[in-house]
Amino acid sequence: MTTKKYRKKIKERKRINATRKKKYGGKVFETGGYGCLFNPPLKCKNINQPDGVYVTKLMKSKYAKREYDEILKFEKILKKIPNYDDYFLVKNFELCIPEKLTKEDLTNFNANCDALTDEGFDEKNINQKIDDLEGIQMPFGGIDIFDYVYKINFSNSKMIELNKTLIDFLKNGIIKMNELHVYHGDIKDSNVLVSKKGNSIRTRLIDWGLSKIYKDEENIPDAFVNRPFQYNLPFSCILLSRFFRQTCDEFLKTNPNPSQSELKDFIHSYLKTKRHFSKHLILIHRTIQVLFKNEFVDKHSGDSLDIKYAYEYISNYLFKILEKYIKNGKFHVMEYFKQVYLKNLDVWGFVSIYTYFIDYIKNKNIKYGIKHFKPQQLNIVNKVKDAYSLLLDSAEKPIDVNSLVEILNQLNPLFNESLREEFKPKQKSIFKLFDYISVKKMNHSEVIVEKKNKPNGVSSKKNITKKIGSNKMKNEI
Repeated sequence: MTTKKYRKKIKERKRINATRKKKYGGKVFETGGYGCLFNPPLKCKNINQPDGVYVTKLMKSKYAKREYDEILKFEKILKKIPNYDDYFLVKNFELCIPEKLTKEDLTNFNANCDALTDEGFDEKNINQKIDDLEGIQMPFGGIDIFDYVYKINFSNSKMIELNKTLIDFLKNGIIKMNELHVYHGDIKDSNVLVSKKGNSIRTRLIDWGLSKIYKDEENIPDAFVNRPFQYNLPFSCILLSRFFRQTCDEFLKTNPNPSQSELKDFIHSYLKTKRHFSKHLILIHRTIQVLFKNEFVDKHSGDSLDIKYAYEYISNYLFKILEKYIKNGKFHVMEYFKQVYLKNLDVWGFVSIYTYFIDYIKNKNIKYGIKHFKPQQLNIVNKVKDAYSLLLDSAEKPIDVNSLVEILNQLNPLFNESLREEFKPKQKSIFKLFDYISVKKMNHSEVIVEKKNKPNGVSSKKNITKKIGSNKMKNEI
């Protein structure tokens, strides 16, 4: 006999499905810096409900208009690229004047929509203040790279398909975007969505908040200035900061033509200021530890993970740049920015996606145990190392994209050799890493020891559009 509780669940499921068929009246699915995402999309006064699968990003009017204008601006340029909709999610966005939110829309609104509750909106007053809000109606773009790799469980054929799609994305999307003087500035796994297209897949770039159009101006765009270390940016991002340039000018006043040892001492001294320290520095260290395992073991025995080890790679990278671009007592930062940084920025971010393949492999082990990797796994790690080494070797010059493509193509037979049963995903270890370091006082000279007992829970490192509607579209991919 059907219980009362079970009947209630069935009724709730039918109600949700009926609402979804209307394609409006969604619940808050995710919160971001400026707004909250609703799936299915909210009903709008000014536009008809779109065909297909859409979501709504609701935010204060000024933020909605600004973001919408940015998307239109980039689409106007990117549409010059053949098949641009296969590489960039910028098409068919609409500005939405929302109707009043329904009771269902407001389910758990206070708990799930921090972006608007922090601005004084809540379940009780939001409809009274609805004129202060606007939304962006946007297509559902799929799931991000990280989630996709976990979803397919590192399936050989699907990893080969993903790798080929990413290489096409690099050659015909990212590079052509840069040739049109558009620089995304934040390419990473959570900003690249995977979706089905016919019998194949496509990868598309999202989140244009840090993107810029740069056409040989004489100033570095603010979006690229004063950024800390990030795993998806060249280490030289810190050289663009005003603080570094001022510090470097002071150094060059007394050392107009520094020797190699003086320049290295200056870099080491600057890094000790921790001016650009962030959680990402630990992630950079972890990446280096895995990829350059032999060098790491030679220098650092035991379980201790000294973050200063990452500084060795960072220092060498910065040294190559400063040695070339310090001339006649001046750091020619604009020359470096135009000739090298802009050409390497998005390519570096693209390669960072492949470090998450390594995270998937190592996540099989309870410890951060390189010694537990299988031979097939190590072959993949070493090939990603080749790609990462190409980045490190291109500090003072543009990355050779043809060489990068050649390296990445060599991954396909390695994926084919790997055994699917070797990969059994547990929790997302990078997320656990961020949880672990968040409870520690971070210090660049601190030695962090990996322990068996780590905090429970998974960090909410998500992009606000990456999983919208994933419950509804779980069979989409």
